[in-house]
Amino acid sequence: MTTLRAIPLPPSEAPRGQQRGRILLVDDDERLRRAYAIMLRRDGFVVDEADSGRGAREQLAAIRFDMVISDIGLGDTTGLELLRTVRSLDIEVPVVLMTGGADLPTAIEAVELGALHYLLKPVERSVLLAAAADGLEAREGARLKRRAMDHYALHATEREAKRELGEQLDRAVPNLLMAYQPIVRASAREIVAYEALVRPQGPDLDNPGLLFDAAERTERLQEVGRAIRSSVARTLWTADRRVQVYVNLHPRDLFDDSLFEESAPLSAFAGQVTLEITERASLREVSDLRARIDILQSLGFRIAIDDLGAGYSGLSSLTELRPDVVKLDMSFTRGIEDDSTKQTLVRSVRQLCAEIGTMLVIEGVETKAELARLRELGCDVFQGRLFGMADAPFRQVDWDCMTPGVA
Repeated sequence: MTTLRAIPLPPSEAPRGQQRGRILLVDDDERLRRAYAIMLRRDGFVVDEADSGRGAREQLAAIRFDMVISDIGLGDTTGLELLRTVRSLDIEVPVVLMTGGADLPTAIEAVELGALHYLLKPVERSVLLAAAADGLEAREGARLKRRAMDHYALHATEREAKRELGEQLDRAVPNLLMAYQPIVRASAREIVAYEALVRPQGPDLDNPGLLFDAAERTERLQEVGRAIRSSVARTLWTADRRVQVYVNLHPRDLFDDSLFEESAPLSAFAGQVTLEITERASLREVSDLRARIDILQSLGFRIAIDDLGAGYSGLSSLTELRPDVVKLDMSFTRGIEDDSTKQTLVRSVRQLCAEIGTMLVIEGVETKAELARLRELGCDVFQGRLFGMADAPFRQVDWDCMTPGVA
């Protein structure tokens, strides 16, 4: 309970000349109000004045104050009514009431409404400044308490969200399915590889975006990555040893020691696997990137840059990774038959890859018009719905999809 005070308080020790807080000073006695305002301003407070309850309410509605100092007896209202108004707007704002004629019922009501001090007029300078300093301290304490409560509430909500996501991952990870989309060489009408694409099952994390977002928020990306690689390895055990498969890696998978172990499930098929570095996050966080890539290549894996030209994946990745394969993002494919700028960019990337000995895969090919223009630009290896959706392993391609005029 707030302590009722009507005795002199120790003087403020706060340094002068600094803006210590904003005070609304309310008193219909102009002489006293101006005198008190001068005292407070000289002690470093910003002071707004009001000579009535109406004027005070207007300012309270428009400005956020650190405290209110008000006379009890105002012409159009009382300081107690004003205190109620302050509490309705901001329960944490300290209020100091002043009176020239103290009476016990008024003092009790002031305390019950949460007045910080109840001062007798005329108020001495030291008493006024000490009350203002108390108010500022109370306001800051209330702010810190509120901030702590908000912080706790935020983190409690985040903890609950993470717990729920964790339970969803617990259900999803053991039941991940992999679908395989063909990557083809058009000139030879042959399948050069299949990309393994994760397909989560269940009502919660029912698409890859939700799966990886949940894994990132719960710091379980590596667990999901291991589950994907293990699933691909199980499929390869029963597949033709000539089948080549592309498997996506998040950059944070590169911190997973199990990826580099010769005993890891996928390592047994390293000669059949190209690891696609998917830059959902920047590779810059991998400080020893080159050394880690060297280990993977020494195990027999090939390395690809996925979605070149999208997100973080830029030409700098070519020098960092020195990949065996570059996959050009589908944004370059869409509408390329009518876009000369995209045609110039694709031609340049193709020439660059040819010069450095890197295979170029064009992603997202969906129409015969896109395919025809890309082949005119010298591209030959493609992936996209035109050649087949991601499906069960390892479906063949209906090459009629390349024949003009054939539906």
